[in-house]
Amino acid sequence: MQKQLSFQGSIQTNLKFNYYPLVIREPNDYTLNVLMRSGYQGEQWQIERELNLMATPTELLWQPFSSLSGGEQTHVMLATLFAQDGYFPLLDEPTNHLDQDGRKQIAQYLKAKKTASLSLAMTEIFSIKSLTIH
Repeated sequence: MQKQLSFQGSIQTNLKFNYYPLVIREPNDYTLNVLMRSGYQGEQWQIERELNLMATPTELLWQPFSSLSGGEQTHVMLATLFAQDGYFPLLDEPTNHLDQDGRKQIAQYLKAKKTASLSLAMTEIFSIKSLTIH
């Protein structure tokens, strides 16, 4: 929703934010390369750790990003956001491209995270129709 709604005011914080969905450039490159160019500030093993926590194959990192399904793209982008230490994730419709099982899987993953995040979701899985802080 970045830059899609007009607003007034400001937020002052010491937090560093990262956003879902990521801005993807060169989607035909390998997924790991795409993620590294998206502003990711960590190591490959950290993304792999988050993918494992989501029960998502790490082999997706070695496929062209454009060849991944919408759900697989969601998983790797979320893994990238949560792999970064010191950032507060802002998630805009994180389950938008997922089927019912994928939504449950991501909901369980987000609920198990010990970090805070702000999600905007319009699905029955999250049982919310507005903003939620995890």
